[in-house]
Amino acid sequence: MLYVSNFAEAWNRRFETLVGHNNPTIWKTIDVLGDDAAEAATALLRHTSRRMEPRRVRRNVKDFTKKLRNLCEDYDSGRRDLRICLRAVGDYTN
Repeated sequence: MLYVSNFAEAWNRRFETLVGHNNPTIWKTIDVLGDDAAEAATALLRHTSRRMEPRRVRRNVKDFTKKLRNLCEDYDSGRRDLRICLRAVGDYTN
C-alpha cells in the first residue's frame, strides 16, 4: 500500500509541475494529460524493447550503502556486536 501511495503522490507532484499552477483550465488539463499519456507510452515501449536506461544513483548514496553493507557483514560474521553497529549507523547518518 505504501508503494501505491508514494507512486500516486509522485504522479500528483509531477502533474502539478506540468500544469504550472493550482487551478488549470479544462483545456490545459486535457493537454497535460495527453502529454503524460504519450510519455508513459514511450516509456512502456522502451521498457518492452529493453532500452530503459538504468536509474542514476548518487555517489554519496552508493558510499552509504557500501558502509551499511560492510557493517551488516561485520555483524553477521561476529566481528562487531549489535550495539557498536547501531552506533556506527547513527554516526553515518549525522
